[in-house]
Amino acid sequence: MKRDILEEDKERRNADRESLKRARRKVERLERERDDAIRESTRSQVILDRQASEISSLRNLAKTLKDTRLENMAEMKHLYEQNKALEQDLQMVNAKLHREREQRQADRRLLATRAKELHETEVFLTKADQFSGAEVKAMVQGLNTEILQLAADIIDIVQIEDSAMEVDGDKRLTGQHAIHGRMMQLLQTRDDPDMHATVIQAALQGVLTRLCRQIISEWSQHSSTDNDLHDIYRDIRKEYADNHAVAGRWRSMTRERSKYGMVTETEENFYSRITEAVLNVLRIAGWSPADAKNILMQTFGKRVSAIVKAAMKLDRAIGEGITSQDLMVYTAHFDDHFDSNRMVDAYGNQTADGDAVACTCELGLKASDGSNILLKTGIVLCSAFLT
Repeated sequence: MKRDILEEDKERRNADRESLKRARRKVERLERERDDAIRESTRSQVILDRQASEISSLRNLAKTLKDTRLENMAEMKHLYEQNKALEQDLQMVNAKLHREREQRQADRRLLATRAKELHETEVFLTKADQFSGAEVKAMVQGLNTEILQLAADIIDIVQIEDSAMEVDGDKRLTGQHAIHGRMMQLLQTRDDPDMHATVIQAALQGVLTRLCRQIISEWSQHSSTDNDLHDIYRDIRKEYADNHAVAGRWRSMTRERSKYGMVTETEENFYSRITEAVLNVLRIAGWSPADAKNILMQTFGKRVSAIVKAAMKLDRAIGEGITSQDLMVYTAHFDDHFDSNRMVDAYGNQTADGDAVACTCELGLKASDGSNILLKTGIVLCSAFLT
């Protein structure tokens, strides 16, 4: 029984030891768990502290960002207002720049226009004469030669009848307008055939030279236009008295259009007037066949054409080709007193100044102001017909 008790006691002690071991193991486990929990708690605290620090930092950052945002918003508002003001300034500058560009473009266009005008004016003012005075003088002499040749050919070919003059009233007036009364009497006096032929030739030359002078002086075939252009040119010459090139170029361009815009028409007009002038003289002298005009044109048409061409060439040279000065052809007037400074006796006689002029037989050439005579006008004196 004692043994049983001891066995039981031993079993209890063993059971207690086992329980103690289990308790120790449990304590150790719990201690380990405690230590782990402590360590975990420590780690958690560290994490919490770090997170708290981060939160604090984030809060500070958020506050800083908020303050910065407020500052930025204030600055943005200021910049917006400043930008708006700058945009307004820019619009004003752009508008001003646009106006300036338009002004520059207008200035460039004006400059181009002025440059063109200056160039045209320079060309207008500096165009050199196309002919020299000597060349124009030679043209006058050539025209005088053609007139002389026609008059001489007519005297050689045409048979003047010793009969009463039969001239229509209008044609007679035209002839009387070009022929002085003394020459009219001589033309109608047929007592001396040789003298009559001399008178006819002189009268033909006189009528043709005066007609050519008139033709060359004209600006237009239409009298009203001719008078208007004469007046305008006179005024232009007065206005530009110190710069004759301006008036000269205006004359050149105007006559080119007003007188020679249609060359053929002008040439036909000259031809008709010269033919009529010759017919008038011959009718007064006593030559009046039924078909006088056709006979004259068939026989002397080429000679008349030569005079027309020579007159037109001279006319265009004086009117268009020379701009630096005004040249003009001139004749003497009936009954003028002989002036050796302006005239030359066509018959070459030694003549004293003062003898009366019967007619002009050669065109002269001079400056329009009379300052320079390039070619004296040839005349026939009344004394040449005295017997």
